Amino acid sequence: MDQILNLNFIIKLVRRYWRLLVGCMVIGLAMAAFITYKVIPPRYEADVQILVSRHSKDAAAQYANQQADVQMITTYKELITSQVILVPVLEQLKAKKTDIASLTQLRQAITIASTQNSQVFSIKVTNADATHSAEIANQIAQNFKTQVRSIMKLNNVTVISPAIPATQPRSPQRGLNLLIGLLLGLGIGALIGAIRLLKAAQKVAVTSATRAQTTVGELETTG
Repeated sequence: MDQILNLNFIIKLVRRYWRLLVGCMVIGLAMAAFITYKVIPPRYEADVQILVSRHSKDAAAQYANQQADVQMITTYKELITSQVILVPVLEQLKAKKTDIASLTQLRQAITIASTQNSQVFSIKVTNADATHSAEIANQIAQNFKTQVRSIMKLNNVTVISPAIPATQPRSPQRGLNLLIGLLLGLGIGALIGAIRLLKAAQKVAVTSATRAQTTVGELETTG
């Protein structure tokens, strides 16, 4: 019974206030579009993939090397965010006049991702400029490769997939933001319409009760 009443209420709400609902949805969509495209600055992500691998003709030695390389990735992650790798990159960025002006900002822009037991890991860089994000990622990878040879005396790092400029921003998620704006508009419109509908129903109920009392009074007087 409650479900039938709720369904009837929703149908009545849509029929009576569909213009209000559509208007609120359009307003919500427009506001979400304005905030997404004009207020929130886009952030682009680029990633470069690096393979850590040493080759050996002996099968047993090759397996041991693979396990050692996998374990070395943890050390490499720490090395990538160290001053030895990032300071030269930062100097290059300052020369190009990017929005990254400090070592802290550069570290915050970097994310290192790896899969368990994999010899491949990624250096991801987020920046307001798609070209800069790719350039930064590639500079870090190349400097890291050079420093590994110099510091650790190892030649087991290969860049297998250089970073390329992203065509779409990583954030904000435009489609999701527009959908949220549309749904918020619908929710607000439905709330306003429901309040109006309930007030109208309450007014009708009060009017009916008043008329009933008047009729009863007239009958008592006549009687």
